[in-house]
Amino acid sequence: MFSIDKKLSGITVVAVALGVCLSQPAQANDALGYIQDYFGGVNNNVNFGEAQKMAALDDDRAEVDGRIASAVTAGRIKPIEAGDLRAQLRNNRTLALQLVRDGRFSFADNARISNQLSTIAASLQNAIATNVMLPGRSNLALPPRGFVARTQVDELQSRISTRLNNGRRNGDLTRAEFESLRTELSAVDARKREMMNSHGMLSFQENQRLLSRLNRLQDQVRVDMNDTQVAGRNYPWY
Repeated sequence: MFSIDKKLSGITVVAVALGVCLSQPAQANDALGYIQDYFGGVNNNVNFGEAQKMAALDDDRAEVDGRIASAVTAGRIKPIEAGDLRAQLRNNRTLALQLVRDGRFSFADNARISNQLSTIAASLQNAIATNVMLPGRSNLALPPRGFVARTQVDELQSRISTRLNNGRRNGDLTRAEFESLRTELSAVDARKREMMNSHGMLSFQENQRLLSRLNRLQDQVRVDMNDTQVAGRNYPWY
């Protein structure tokens, strides 16, 4: 039976061998936490790769939760809808931890959790689209009736761009995948610039269409960043 010190020592060796700087990305530290708490230490790179995927899913859940908070603040969804969506996020993480109890978090496990998370994100976008709240004209600080600031679109573009660059740098995306996804992101940006009014605002409908495209793109990024792995519980992640 390994002592906890020996386990952590083994984790450090694996992380260094994989080129992970332990004092740098938060996700690396999150992955090591998963190894310590749920995998019981490792002596190879299999569990470390799986733990990285679990940490990435944590980041995805945090991103969706941030979008829920923004939607509530902007009056796009009701608090009761936000509560339901957040309950789904908690259930998603609970299921991931249940799947890892056998000491593995396989490609199939990751796909199951990722697909469920994509469904939650789609539910959020549908809730936003069906709760149309247009501002009046009386408050000059608000956009003109029928138009919205493009903050959500810009922020989502930025997050996807960062994730693409990180995925290409760490090998989760092939060159072809990266270029295809980057092309779609550029197309969304071109459409946004085409549809902006003279004050840089978008119509509510166009804003929703762009957000839908970006959400689909974000889901595709998640899929492509995982599809290079070997499927099945009896195979390692590469």
